[in-house]
Amino acid sequence: MNHWKHIARLTFLSAVLLLTSCNRANLPVFGTVKRFSLTNSFSETFKSTSMQGKVWLSASFFTRCPGPCLLLLGRMKELVDNFPGLEAVAVTSDSTYDTAEVLKAYQFSKNLIPPRWHLLTGDKPAVDTVIESSFQLGLGEDAETHSLRIVLIDRNMQIRGSFDSRDEVALSNLRKGV
Repeated sequence: MNHWKHIARLTFLSAVLLLTSCNRANLPVFGTVKRFSLTNSFSETFKSTSMQGKVWLSASFFTRCPGPCLLLLGRMKELVDNFPGLEAVAVTSDSTYDTAEVLKAYQFSKNLIPPRWHLLTGDKPAVDTVIESSFQLGLGEDAETHSLRIVLIDRNMQIRGSFDSRDEVALSNLRKGV
């Protein structure tokens, strides 16, 4: 148990170091988030421009995922809960099933409370474009083969880091790069 607490603490500290460094010139820029518009869990239009001036995390997930997505969102939740001002945008990779109503029920069942959490859906081509082009995450042939990476985006909509939510080595390497 102590081993997992230590790993969780190191993960959290590395992310905090990265997040507090978002405006430092020494962090590489991997790209800029392209403008997009999707539907949130309240059936309202969500525009990426609403995130301008904020530090935020992004990822893809789907509500019927039996395990990996829970880990992914759990890592994001820990950061959002412990870093004031940080927000999270999670886009479903299964937009056919994950309607706004489904996302809303899921959001509250997992305690991913607005306004710092944004769960998004839309038509499949729009969702795929956001995940691949805006967040630079990979998509497989179906919803179950999406990326489990968390993307860090700075106040200027620039992608400043990406890490595998399952890989402690990747998190350690990310910390060293700060």
